[in-house]
Amino acid sequence: MRAYRLYLAGSAMGFERGWMSLHQMLAARPDGDPAGGALAGAQSAYPFNRAYMYANASDA
Repeated sequence: MRAYRLYLAGSAMGFERGWMSLHQMLAARPDGDPAGGALAGAQSAYPFNRAYMYANASDA
């Protein structure tokens, strides 16, 4: 318990002095429709891999 309180006190001091920060990230699976979905505007028409870039590479 003493170590935990020391950890909390050190963390509080780190946040107060700007040595530490907290970042949050939200991940969502896009449906490909930029105008709709749960996160309107946060979606992309491109898939999350590079296969679309190489689809016509063999045709060149």
